[in-house]
Amino acid sequence: MAEKDFHGIGLADVFKKSLTALKNLIELIKYKKGKIDWESEDFKLEQVDEQFFVSIKNEFGDLILIPVEQLEWFKNIPKTSLEKMVQGVMVGQSLSIGVRNEKEQFDVATITNAEKSLFFSEEDEEDEFIFPELIHGEVAELQGKLIRGNEKTNSLGFEYKGVILNCHPQRGSIRQYKSSLFLKCKISCYVNRHEKSNAHFDKKPTLYVEKVEPLEHDQFELF
Repeated sequence: MAEKDFHGIGLADVFKKSLTALKNLIELIKYKKGKIDWESEDFKLEQVDEQFFVSIKNEFGDLILIPVEQLEWFKNIPKTSLEKMVQGVMVGQSLSIGVRNEKEQFDVATITNAEKSLFFSEEDEEDEFIFPELIHGEVAELQGKLIRGNEKTNSLGFEYKGVILNCHPQRGSIRQYKSSLFLKCKISCYVNRHEKSNAHFDKKPTLYVEKVEPLEHDQFELF
């Protein structure tokens, strides 16, 4: 179909708006390091020229502006859709979404293999019993990556063999592990499979972290 045909029915604009919204969502998830709670997020409405935006803070207090009409779409998009979108991003690869701007240049959002864990859901949507070798009540040493933290729930996300496991410090606040976030590390932890119910084992274990040992250095600290 020729470009002039799109103008009559508006498909080109619809497609561009959809891609722009997806690009903005990717940037927002990366900006928030995957930590977005739509119910408790502190949104503020701002007007720039004649357009309205919501401003959202990241963990450092910096603000990002998102068009207000995209917010409801962000809230309602299935988490599994984001997981499927990044599933095929292997080591050494990246996924890019680009939209041509008013200056005829492309605004691009990119997801690398190291960043795709930010798009995983923490919810237990699996039908299978995850990691049966992690037995309730035992202490385990696991190697993986701490990928996100939530001070409100005092919880961390631990990426282990491609699955995000929910973690809590055995004692104290998650702030003690801030320097280890997004680094490969070894954790010593207590395995709990009765987090949701005492009547039956949880399909996915919850980890109570006793010790975190980073296995690599934060490259930004070298500069």
